[in-house]
Amino acid sequence: MGKTLIVLNGVFNNKKNQFQKIINEYNRIIAVDGGYKFLKNIIDKEPDIIIGDFDSIDRNSKSLKNFHGETYEFDSDKDKTDGELSVDYCLENGLNDITFIGATKGRLDQQFGNILLLEYANNRDINANIVEPGIEINLITDKKIIKNKAGYTLSLFSLSDKAIINTLEGCKYELNNYTVERSSSRGISNIIKKEKAIIKVESGKLLAFICKKC
Repeated sequence: MGKTLIVLNGVFNNKKNQFQKIINEYNRIIAVDGGYKFLKNIIDKEPDIIIGDFDSIDRNSKSLKNFHGETYEFDSDKDKTDGELSVDYCLENGLNDITFIGATKGRLDQQFGNILLLEYANNRDINANIVEPGIEINLITDKKIIKNKAGYTLSLFSLSDKAIINTLEGCKYELNNYTVERSSSRGISNIIKKEKAIIKVESGKLLAFICKKC
């Protein structure tokens, strides 16, 4: 059914044109609570769906009153974050390929929770990544091909107790049958050298941070 963009209630740092370019690649957009304000007020884009407890949105605003998409409002006293609820919606509606934006700025605890959304989605057989200007974060459990990122920094972390990298090709430091433990920082600050880098994971869950300037 194609990829779905989920706009979190993040910090966008006045990078309108860069975010606009990302948003234009998607036909289906879900706004998570205050993510709606960024889409509507800064990008002038209507999402298809708004999900959340609406604690960051003025319910009486003219733009929200004129919104004709779907809304799913939840009580603020809930056991899940709005981001998790957006993943649940995707699961229930057969949307199994999603991208988050608005995930990597602001409070550190919220950033960490947003990164863990990748595992939350993966546990529900949904392919998910985070894309922001200059950075992409992927959770890899089998194979990932990275294209057109020569010169970018690649940092790898195990999200499971350990992850076994079968091969890492196209980087300054290439690997074969290498074990990354969750407590290890050995995977930080590799450099992608070729126009196509390949990561193959034999077992475990590997977080890959692809940064233009880290």
